[in-house]
Amino acid sequence: MASTAPKITLRAGGRLVSGWTRAEITRSIEGIAGGFTVELTDYDPSLGIRRLIHPGDACDLMVDGETVISGWVDKNNISYDGTTHKISFAGRDATGDLVDCAAFHDTDWGGWPGFVTGEQIIGDLVKPFGIRLSSDVDVGKAFDFQIQAGETVFETIERLTRSLGVLPVSDGKGGLLLTQGGTGPKFQSILRGRDIVKMSGGVDHSNRFQEYIVHGQDGEGYIDPGNTAVPQGLATDSGITRYRPLVIIAEYPGDASTDTFTRRAQWEATVRAGRASRFTITLQGWRDSAGLLWAPNGLVSVTDSFIEVADTLLIASVKLALDDGGSRAELTVTRPDAFKLTPLGPTFDFELPVYRKGEPLLLPNASTGGSAP
Repeated sequence: MASTAPKITLRAGGRLVSGWTRAEITRSIEGIAGGFTVELTDYDPSLGIRRLIHPGDACDLMVDGETVISGWVDKNNISYDGTTHKISFAGRDATGDLVDCAAFHDTDWGGWPGFVTGEQIIGDLVKPFGIRLSSDVDVGKAFDFQIQAGETVFETIERLTRSLGVLPVSDGKGGLLLTQGGTGPKFQSILRGRDIVKMSGGVDHSNRFQEYIVHGQDGEGYIDPGNTAVPQGLATDSGITRYRPLVIIAEYPGDASTDTFTRRAQWEATVRAGRASRFTITLQGWRDSAGLLWAPNGLVSVTDSFIEVADTLLIASVKLALDDGGSRAELTVTRPDAFKLTPLGPTFDFELPVYRKGEPLLLPNASTGGSAP
């Protein structure tokens, strides 16, 4: 791995400040906003850095001139003792406001009609925050969609994008990107004995199920199994051979398109299977052997005989740290399926019966290990 010391520059308060002695930058496709903390130790109070940079300032954090976080300074922290002075600043991407703030839409019912696309809905949600929206995948059409009382903007977006099979992530430049897992950079391989400083992780099947049954809601937001007509979706995970069913109440009404329930069932089975394998890898330096800065949503080949991994994995999150021990990167990697809407294989099946009033709902059948009315 390339190990040249990174140059970290914070632009805020109309100033460019570098020479930070400690830093931590975290970016992830599991959260909609990246964050940073930078610190100066033994700084000269006469420089007046705390008078130049304030919480609430717009900021850009750059690594070797490349912007990785663009948003706002959230806080500062000052400490000193008899021998040292320290000042640190922390901030997040502009999309951090979507995590904190309530969702609103300027209609009487706080919703959108079914002919509106998912991208249009998300665009309406982020527009008041001045956040740019872009996409590198086909987002598709939505259904009658409504904000739920008390939801944050991120919770609303996450609920919508989960059903559409797309991933909302910060673009690192102050905007929101709609994408899919694995569309980021392709990094140089990581090998045990050559690159890896530390590795931990494993496989966890406790959140995987053999069968996923998705029920829609009726117009009042609930299901009455006795007399409510609702579409239903079924997906199976061929990697789980014993009887393990999971029933999911979809977040949207039963009159949504049948394709919506297909995608919801597939999403649940695929993501749970992918996220069952998860490892954390610590590397020296912030760049791969070709000099590419480690970033989330990229793919990397990992070979480690001790933990029996030899596969191309998806980088779910990256933590870049700088301190007295030098610079290092901590990558959290998982199977690419964890963030992709893809079938698990030839036995990954889907059925979508539509039951009429008075007909029973699709429920697990313990005697056969499958489903039955």
